[in-house]
Amino acid sequence: MAKRENPNPPTTTRQRRREERFAKQQEQQLRTMRIIGLAILGLILLIVLVGAIIEFVFVPQQAVAVVNGTEIKMEDWREQVRFQRAQLISTIDENYELFHDAEAEDQEEARLNTIRTIQQFFGQQLSVLSFGHEQLGEGVLEGMISTELVRQEAARRGITVSADEVDALIGEQYAYFDGGLPTPFPTQEPTVQPTPSITPIPDPNAAPVEEEEVVEEEEAPAEEFPTPTPQPTNTPVSLESFQEQRQEDLDRLEEQGIEPSALDIQTEETLLFRKLGEALYAENGGTNMAPHVSSYLIVYATEDEAAAGLARIETDGFLQVWNETRSLPPATDNSRPPQAIERIEWTAAEYERSYEQLPTALFELAEGETSGIIQDADAQSSLPVFIIAQVISNQELELPAFRVDQLENEALQDWLNDNRQSGDIQVFENWKNRIPRQPAVDSDYLQPIEQPQQVPVGG
Repeated sequence: MAKRENPNPPTTTRQRRREERFAKQQEQQLRTMRIIGLAILGLILLIVLVGAIIEFVFVPQQAVAVVNGTEIKMEDWREQVRFQRAQLISTIDENYELFHDAEAEDQEEARLNTIRTIQQFFGQQLSVLSFGHEQLGEGVLEGMISTELVRQEAARRGITVSADEVDALIGEQYAYFDGGLPTPFPTQEPTVQPTPSITPIPDPNAAPVEEEEVVEEEEAPAEEFPTPTPQPTNTPVSLESFQEQRQEDLDRLEEQGIEPSALDIQTEETLLFRKLGEALYAENGGTNMAPHVSSYLIVYATEDEAAAGLARIETDGFLQVWNETRSLPPATDNSRPPQAIERIEWTAAEYERSYEQLPTALFELAEGETSGIIQDADAQSSLPVFIIAQVISNQELELPAFRVDQLENEALQDWLNDNRQSGDIQVFENWKNRIPRQPAVDSDYLQPIEQPQQVPVGG
């Protein structure tokens, strides 16, 4: 009888098949995990790549503001913020070198003293560089909007700036005038100085003095008034000195990653602002000539005092009352005694810094004419005042160059304010999370330094 075959395979054969199936499952799982891992890694790389493209390609081209259809790019704004930071740091470093005593025996103490001085005089700048990032970024953006408005208006008017003008202004900033001299201040024509004679105030308790015979004496020569000290002028420097100083500034900016051309661009913008201000001032009827009034003022605290003073003036004359008022002792309490004030060759704008209503009345008076009571308010204290004025002279004089510059700048600022309101200007918020923090100020300037202890005298 033949043997029957075992229907069940041997144990080793079943085990081997089971292991083979398990190995295949593991291999499949590993393959799946590799695919998933590669997919995740690819996704991460894609996200990083997309982020880099957005951050370095698209974001720099985003607009942080639009001015009448012209975009201000994120990249340009960030570069300007870095430039402003570099300029602030450069100013601080320059003053450190100026204040530092390089010959001090104790250099560590000298260093701390210099840093203490820098913190005292440049605390606001250090605060902006360290904590005021948004403040600086917003200020730069506002400035760029104004610059774009000026550029657009200058282009509309055909105002341009040449390379020679830029070079000339850069030279002036370093007191270099290409072998020439700085523009001198205008020579003022000598004017007659008002010299009221002070009349002594009679003492009612004094004993009467017998009148003596008046002996005529030879008339003394007129008193000569001292010549005012001329205003200082820039001392021109040599070409070599100018080039050396200029190169030091450029090198200092380059060390902080700023292109030297940024200074030239800044100078060009300064000239555009200046030229547009000149054009606007002239367009508004501005001139370098203006009425200048010299006057004597008697300022009272109450209307009753002013009325009594006016009655005295009608009897004794304006100069007599003015001199007596000037002779009054200063107040020792909170009272407001009358004041005698002298103003020589002031413009209406200068009078307005003290009193608002006075110029209108003052500039309508003829020479030698005395006003009535002018009710006004003190610009500093806002307290009411009552003024009686006499005009010494009223003449058309040339304004100082700095005053003309002020008036031109005021015309430009008024124009900018109007155009900021009426222009098509959009400002976005996307810049707030991308404010540059570089270049960074040296941390030594930020360290807390104890103030030197003062030893009490006799202690």
